Amino acid sequence: MKSKPLILTVDRNRRNLELLAQFLDKQGYQSFGATSIEEFEQALTKIAEIALVLVDISGFDSHIWKLCESLRNEQIPFLVISPRQSTAIH
Repeated sequence: MKSKPLILTVDRNRRNLELLAQFLDKQGYQSFGATSIEEFEQALTKIAEIALVLVDISGFDSHIWKLCESLRNEQIPFLVISPRQSTAIH
C-alpha cells in the first residue's frame, strides 16, 4: 500500500496549521506543521519525502526567502501564501 503524500505546512498561527492538517487529512494527505524558521529547517533535514510545502510568510522575516530558495534548489514544489504585501519580508 502506498503511503499518503506528505505536505509540509509553515505558518506562525498554530490554529491555522491544525485546521489545515484536518482538511488535508480528509483529502487523503498527511501533513507536518512548522511554526518557526527552526522547525521549518528541521523538517527539511529530517523528512525524506515531501510532496509539497505550503508557506504562509506572514509573521516571518526575510530569512524565510532563503528557505524557499533551498526548496527550489532541492526541487521541492512549494506555494507561498501572503495575505498582504509586507515590507518586513522583502
